[in-house]
Amino acid sequence: MIHPPKKAEQLDRAPDTRTLPPAFDPAYVEGVVKPFFLSSKYEGEPPLLPMIDVALSKEAAIPPHIFGMLYDNWTPNMDEEGVTVFLRGYEKRGPNNERKRIYFSAVTPDLYGPMYSDKIKHFLDYLFDDQNEGKPLMQRYYQRYFDMYWDLHLGVRGEDIPPEVK
Repeated sequence: MIHPPKKAEQLDRAPDTRTLPPAFDPAYVEGVVKPFFLSSKYEGEPPLLPMIDVALSKEAAIPPHIFGMLYDNWTPNMDEEGVTVFLRGYEKRGPNNERKRIYFSAVTPDLYGPMYSDKIKHFLDYLFDDQNEGKPLMQRYYQRYFDMYWDLHLGVRGEDIPPEVK
């Protein structure tokens, strides 16, 4: 179900953000808060046919408030800064969804044990260590995310990770 604005005049009016705390970053308000107020959510049945049409592209298919975790200024910049295969439109993934197939070929269950389980366990041991009790979990997660990423994908750890990517 689509939840439209309550009144027709709300369609043409920018969201009122005057009541937000003044400490909110203006880029955050423009890139996240306003688009959130303008968004709607469709709730309905999934497509009946098990196929993906280009009309259902996944290009930048995440809520605006997530872009700030991926891109500067809350604005997607996929061509210059890169993009995960899960946010790349189907029509840009190569023939027969090739890029996603390549990704999934590396994460099959038979590879998890020998290739990834020790690395994930190491990351989770750090995350849930007693020294982190009572501290914001996501801060610890983000502090070590790139360490885990480089270890998982390239087997590079610690000082071997280039400082410019951290």
